[in-house]
Amino acid sequence: MKLTLELTTNLPNLQSLLESDLSPYQSLYLGHPYCADYRGNLLDQPDDLREAVDRLRQQGKRVYLCTPAAPKTREFDRVRRVLEMGAALGVDAVETHNLGVVRILNRECPGLPIHTGVFANVYTDAGAVRLREYGVRRVTPNHELSLEEIDRLAAASGLEVEILAHGKMPLGITDACYLLQHRRASGLDCPDLCREELWLRRRDWVLKPIGQVMLSGQDVCLLEHLPELLRKGYAAFRVEALTESPAYRSRAGQIYADALSRAAERPAATQLADWLGRLPDWLAELRVYSAHGLCNGYYFARSGRDYVSRAEAQVGMQGPPGVAGPSDLLDEG
Repeated sequence: MKLTLELTTNLPNLQSLLESDLSPYQSLYLGHPYCADYRGNLLDQPDDLREAVDRLRQQGKRVYLCTPAAPKTREFDRVRRVLEMGAALGVDAVETHNLGVVRILNRECPGLPIHTGVFANVYTDAGAVRLREYGVRRVTPNHELSLEEIDRLAAASGLEVEILAHGKMPLGITDACYLLQHRRASGLDCPDLCREELWLRRRDWVLKPIGQVMLSGQDVCLLEHLPELLRKGYAAFRVEALTESPAYRSRAGQIYADALSRAAERPAATQLADWLGRLPDWLAELRVYSAHGLCNGYYFARSGRDYVSRAEAQVGMQGPPGVAGPSDLLDEG
């Protein structure tokens, strides 16, 4: 059976939509779930949200609405307003990281498809099955899971699984924005702080704070592994680009859309050779947009900062720890 592929990304505000070439994507997640104060956040701008939905509908895109990732009880009125906007606009699904919001959606918005984001902390197939009982149709497993664990979760739960194919991993969420502690030193205030290339460093560790969330400093990259992921039946892939530049969002999308389209043809050996021949150029270009290199996250049961090549993954090689990247692949000839 031919897979219906979906490449998706996220847009925090209307400005990001207007400045980005979204032609590579079949769907978009709208709104900034990690910071209510982000300028133009679509979750708090009904007119902008309506325009964004209208524009994306005209482009033939599916529209998903984000919700605040870690709402407190006192903030549930805001959450309900977001859900009401989504229902009124007829969005294709709502993404939530919060089980309370899953319950509200199930009870108060029947028929509105539910996706759960990474901070729903779906670690097990048992947890995924329980979410399915509450109307969840798609899950993003916690990023600490390996592909082997995700395979088991997908098979046992019967749910659609969205894979983070490219971009910085959301690793943790807090009550307060880390960046606001540095307003005086930086001379910047919210939300301009989030748009700066600001990094948290500790020896060779690098993290990127945005809003209440800490991201990986390196960009997860599964480009090499797309043929195997498609063979396993995965069809929904995300380019995480919430606060990235329009150029990053657009070009990463173009590369992944091209690679997915070519890989989905289930090519013969000569066609696969052509795909592999394009791989070094694709990876070299992606590296231009990654200030601290590429990694595979935890997909191959490694430290999160390592890069495992397609050849290593296929033969089960673990190799010495360390960070590889496109330059290593190019050296392989």
